[in-house]
Amino acid sequence: MPVEAEMVFLADVVGGIVENLRSMGEEKGLKVAFINEDGPLPIHSDSKKIEQIVTNLISNAVKFTDHGSVTIRLSDLSAEQRACIEVSDTGIGIGAPDLPHLFEPFYQADPSDTRSYEGSGLGLSIVKKFTELLGGTVRVASALGDGATFKVILPYKMPHLRSKAA
Repeated sequence: MPVEAEMVFLADVVGGIVENLRSMGEEKGLKVAFINEDGPLPIHSDSKKIEQIVTNLISNAVKFTDHGSVTIRLSDLSAEQRACIEVSDTGIGIGAPDLPHLFEPFYQADPSDTRSYEGSGLGLSIVKKFTELLGGTVRVASALGDGATFKVILPYKMPHLRSKAA
């Protein structure tokens, strides 16, 4: 999976995705907010992978939120030479037993045949894989019935990737 490193302005990339997905949330009566108080946030990374990460997180937030809001916030963690993309919702939340498994491929918190939400269970595993490819970390904080907050923290400069020895 090649990584294409380039100068990426997070405010533009994330802001564009928010605008593209805003109507999806508004159709459900959700308030979709984009908060960025730190300017353009330029980082050296892969814009396509960032787009996929953010699209997956916002789509999930909208899917699992029936009322309230989805908030996307950008933060400059300049002391750490990192940037943070945070996606929070007021949705159904995630129970403690499910949290350790969320990023596993095909894992679904509600595996029953009667579950209310469609999906393959691949979105969050892709988020984790791409975030790690870019030298970043992803964290989640949630409680059942209390929404969820996902934080993707990316370095200003992607680490040089070494190819694996055959």
